[in-house]
Amino acid sequence: MAIIKKILKDSLIKFNKGIFDKSISKKDFCIFSNDCWGAEIYRKMQIPYNTPFVGLMMMAPCYIKFLKDPHKYLESKLEFISESVYKKINELRTQNRKFPVGKILDIEIHFLHYKSEKDAFEKWNRRKARINWDNICVKFTMDKDYATEEHLKEFEILPYERKVSFSKNSYPYAKSCLKINNFVEDGVELFCICMKQFDIIEWLNKGKIHYHSFRKLRGILLSYSLKK
Repeated sequence: MAIIKKILKDSLIKFNKGIFDKSISKKDFCIFSNDCWGAEIYRKMQIPYNTPFVGLMMMAPCYIKFLKDPHKYLESKLEFISESVYKKINELRTQNRKFPVGKILDIEIHFLHYKSEKDAFEKWNRRKARINWDNICVKFTMDKDYATEEHLKEFEILPYERKVSFSKNSYPYAKSCLKINNFVEDGVELFCICMKQFDIIEWLNKGKIHYHSFRKLRGILLSYSLKK
């Protein structure tokens, strides 16, 4: 039975990768994301990470600052500090392990899934060199990491053609914000949940935040291959 399940899962992953390959018009996209949500699409498509936002997270105040002037921050040197200004991060590092905390000018980057500062530094610089500034997509998540409604309002007016925010609440004034049923804070889990409620392919291609029945069915099918 286990062998059969593995064969079926592998077949579904291959089938769904084919959907991504055929449906996404330009695969050199760069996703800015405040957690691991953004890296998942690269992993599922088995393509290079064309973004430095992999295996890390940023608190909302720092992330919104970054989005307002990404060139400034990406062109500045990444350094490392021993302690975060955020209580949540310091507690997390005490409870689990002291993952690297990076700083660029006045923002912090928390390299949650990196073992060393050297590893974080090298991968951040290598991946930021792959950014295609003509194909930027931006994702933000509310209801965690010190995010407030003011941050959502700031996100809403940022001049990105393809941007989306997710929340457990509804904000009618925010056209970019999608209320997600069964919302979770974990970026990887949220990505899988979003696939059933949000057409990521249409968003990557055109920046549109919607789906009709066919797209919803496609999202449900794709979500099964995302489960670990």
